[in-house]
Amino acid sequence: MRRLSLRPLTERLTIQKKDLKVEPIDLTDPFAWAQAALLREIERQYNLGLPVRIIVLKGRQLGISTVTEGTLFNWTFIHPGTRSLVIAHESKAAQHLFDMTKLMWEEWPFNALYTEKHNTIKSLSWVETRSSMSVATAKNAGSGRSFTYHAVHCSECAFWEDPERLMVGLNQSIPHKHGTIVILESTANGVGNWFHEEWQRAMDGESQFVPLFFPWFMHEEYCFPDTSLKYWDLMKDERQLFDQGVYLNGQRFKLTLGQLAWRRHTIMNDCLGDAEMFKQEYPCTPNEAFLSTGRNVFPLERLDEHTDIHPGTRGMLVNDNGKIRFVRDASGPLTIYKAPGRDPLLSKYVVAGDPTKTTYGDAACIQVLNRFTFEQVAVFHQHLDAVPFAHEIMKLGYFYNEAIVNTEIEGPGYATIGVILDNGYPDVWMHRWGDKAPGKVSQSYGWSTNYQRKHWAIEKVKFLLAQRGGLRIHDALTHDQMENFVYQENGEMGPASDRLNDDAVMALAIAVVTTLTEAQLPHEEAPEAEIHDLFGVPPWEAA
Repeated sequence: MRRLSLRPLTERLTIQKKDLKVEPIDLTDPFAWAQAALLREIERQYNLGLPVRIIVLKGRQLGISTVTEGTLFNWTFIHPGTRSLVIAHESKAAQHLFDMTKLMWEEWPFNALYTEKHNTIKSLSWVETRSSMSVATAKNAGSGRSFTYHAVHCSECAFWEDPERLMVGLNQSIPHKHGTIVILESTANGVGNWFHEEWQRAMDGESQFVPLFFPWFMHEEYCFPDTSLKYWDLMKDERQLFDQGVYLNGQRFKLTLGQLAWRRHTIMNDCLGDAEMFKQEYPCTPNEAFLSTGRNVFPLERLDEHTDIHPGTRGMLVNDNGKIRFVRDASGPLTIYKAPGRDPLLSKYVVAGDPTKTTYGDAACIQVLNRFTFEQVAVFHQHLDAVPFAHEIMKLGYFYNEAIVNTEIEGPGYATIGVILDNGYPDVWMHRWGDKAPGKVSQSYGWSTNYQRKHWAIEKVKFLLAQRGGLRIHDALTHDQMENFVYQENGEMGPASDRLNDDAVMALAIAVVTTLTEAQLPHEEAPEAEIHDLFGVPPWEAA
């Protein structure tokens, strides 16, 4: 296998720069830091014998599209017989990218050694290599279905109209073998869409794509070094960036006054004075890029502050002759993050469920919160009918020291609450509200969701996220659903797309309301132990 070195090949390519000069690409230029980083990752994957698969989240004008076009151009000569495809989000962008490729070809030092087979407004091909390059727009959902492709550049794919359908066709057209390359690159365009999901999958290691993020403040051009801006002139958010900096990949980057001056100028002149628009176009972190749309119900920065993801211990609860015990099982529906405390007077919990409504879509979810700390201590998640779901709620309730239990009662939830009551569970939450008759209070068991109550419950969750030391999330699924819970176009709240669910969000919201509407407990250190901290084994297995 030949070892690939793209740098010398790329520096032989000519482009038109921002100042309209036509010059070779210079990867020693500080401007090219992001371009060089992308090429290094391409080389790394290629030289390991892997198919090259990269997803890029970026700010504006970092040269990523340019260096990707150059890579695809070189690919067609490195690998004879290569068919490459560039897909842009709109016709104008597609034409711009292909004009860039044509300029590379026209100015290439080895141009005379090869014979053009085709040279049209949408394609280039060569006789000697049997390779070709073509361009298309994402509006044509059939792009890529008719041929086998070996090198694909998906540009600004967060803005494609129907990326799922297009990528299904493309993925079937690209061999998963060494010598192929696919690069997805885009600025962010909100949460819950295909690009956001692909980015999250890549970040979680669940995708073939390697994620690369390029923040604006690493770009040397984005700075006014001779600024007259002084520290005492800084606004609150600017001062935070100067004093505390940005945490990225375990490192802290403090922004300079020159960078903050450029940021302020760009917000006012290029982003209509909208700081949130700036964050989308020029993000400091991946979360900031997706946060900037303003559609998220839960502030993502606050959500991250209250989240500490760890795997917990998977398994299930079984009723062993009247005694509820935990059995470990890597595929079990229950994940425990904190074991129930030993002192029943100090260890108080809430167990709240959101039943399965259909045989597809949302699963049934149960959230368990500590009433002292609002810490998530366990999560149950499984497609389950209403009656067995009631028994899972009761088992969790007994396991967590006869916790208060609650469940949504709409639809199948009526059967769930009925089973819980028929079995005489000792502590079932009761909803109380003022009746139309003066001085009369109505009450019913369980949580009934309507428009007003849903908003009330979600606002309670937001309230806890705003509190220092409030809600503490350990479950990755819960975090992901909260991250993708948005204000929809009809004014409702829910998942950002039809492919996503909100069962963990609603079960958590019911748990929060249940906790806040009961007699409040003093906020002190939680009495339960980490699962493996007590005698070296989970507390429920300790002698």
